[in-house]
Amino acid sequence: LRPMGTLVLKTTCSLDADPKTLPNWSALANDIVVNEKTLVGSRCGPMKRALELLEEDARTRQLVVSMVDRIYTMDEGLDAFAAAQTK
Repeated sequence: LRPMGTLVLKTTCSLDADPKTLPNWSALANDIVVNEKTLVGSRCGPMKRALELLEEDARTRQLVVSMVDRIYTMDEGLDAFAAAQTK
């Protein structure tokens, strides 16, 4: 995530992992504030309609695709947080 970028967290998650391997949330929060990034939480909304819109409307699909710098798999989650902390 670049400075002034937006990180969107979808819904909630469970952290059933060793605390030593989890991201440093204080450092992540500091990075968001210092670099004036935007953190947006998103709960499950009308997902069916959103998917229909992406499928039906090329302009919306193009807009959404243009906002994505990189896609991470769940296995790459810690890499995603590490990337979010770099400029």
